[in-house]
Amino acid sequence: MRSVLAMSLERAVLAICPDIETRVRRRPRDMWGESDLRLELARCVLSSQVPYALADAAATRLLERSLLEPRQRDYERLLERALTEPICLNGRARRYRFPRTRAEQLATTFRRIAARADGLRGLLESKEEPEVRRSCVMHQVSGFGPKQASMFLRNIGASFELAILDRHLLRYSNALRVTAHPLDAVLTYRKYLELERSLRSYAATIGWPIGYLDWAVWIVMTAARSESMS
Repeated sequence: MRSVLAMSLERAVLAICPDIETRVRRRPRDMWGESDLRLELARCVLSSQVPYALADAAATRLLERSLLEPRQRDYERLLERALTEPICLNGRARRYRFPRTRAEQLATTFRRIAARADGLRGLLESKEEPEVRRSCVMHQVSGFGPKQASMFLRNIGASFELAILDRHLLRYSNALRVTAHPLDAVLTYRKYLELERSLRSYAATIGWPIGYLDWAVWIVMTAARSESMS
């Protein structure tokens, strides 16, 4: 039997899903040019283990310095320098945590993309099945796992049929007994796909795509955590 808290969380998630659907439908399908895709890809790479606002600010800096394409000599060094310098966020100087590692990942990734005649957009348009698209993105983007690849595809509107299995979604699905995966346990790719199937089945029972579900869960669980800390 589900707890009262679990049922309250589910009601909150269901209340938000229609708003997410409206937001998605209002978003133009052809709004993503090559530079927009590169910027969003950089955000997703930089947001691993880093607050999204800081990752967004770091990615914007790379855009402003024309570092989303490997045109300069010493490209990786320039990326690292840009990520090492303090970033002003909400009036405070912040440091990005992994400048060298992320610079290496981005340099490798954007060089791979530059080697394609059709670019990142062509890669995405060449595949239609969500899982195949995700696998292609994981193959092209250095250090990308299924969570980051799914986030990228959802953020650009390419697929809402993939799960972003972060701690928020796992806490929610464990609370509702959809899954029973310890938050600190290693999440292999095989296990990721298994949990995703369970969540996709659950999403179908409540009548929403899994991409809408995990977006709503992120909003609800983030708000719940903020309230508990206040």
